[in-house]
Amino acid sequence: MTPEGNRRCTCSAAAALSLVLVASSLPAGADGGGRSVPGGLQAVRQLVADLGPRGAINRLAADSVAFYAFLGGVAEAKDEWLDLAVQLVAVSDGYARDSLVEAFSGALERKPEEVLVRGASGIPLPVVCAYDPFMPISSIRTRQQFFAALEPRERAVTGVKRLDLAAAKQACLAALAKLKANVPARYTP
Repeated sequence: MTPEGNRRCTCSAAAALSLVLVASSLPAGADGGGRSVPGGLQAVRQLVADLGPRGAINRLAADSVAFYAFLGGVAEAKDEWLDLAVQLVAVSDGYARDSLVEAFSGALERKPEEVLVRGASGIPLPVVCAYDPFMPISSIRTRQQFFAALEPRERAVTGVKRLDLAAAKQACLAALAKLKANVPARYTP
């Protein structure tokens, strides 16, 4: 595998990661001055409380800095972030939904049980599991890079041992198998 094949980072993911790193250096929920960090857990909770989930996701998606910070928190697979994101993905569409699905897909590789258990709570599990890892990237990738990018996700889900998640695990693995069997045509041999 070439170093190029290991690069799965999109511009939005890179921005989210840098924002997460900045936010993680601050006290939880504050920017040092006691104000809420845009896209931070407390700020998004407050948006949901004030505007409801649909209003919150619309406002959040309109502020790219806050939205990428929030997506970074979801991709880290922390329980509070995942619980909040479940509320938002259920009422989102378009760009916001695609971005949340991408973040849940990243979380699936880190903590598959935490994502699978939320499948019954509103996460579109087959879509998350079969998310094309290069979807947001405009440059053409090879089939080899495509399959290599799916390996960590498949390995993580295969490793889930909880019996109560057996159906979710099988649904996720079936969605992954379908994606692999129907490799998008844009990937070169």
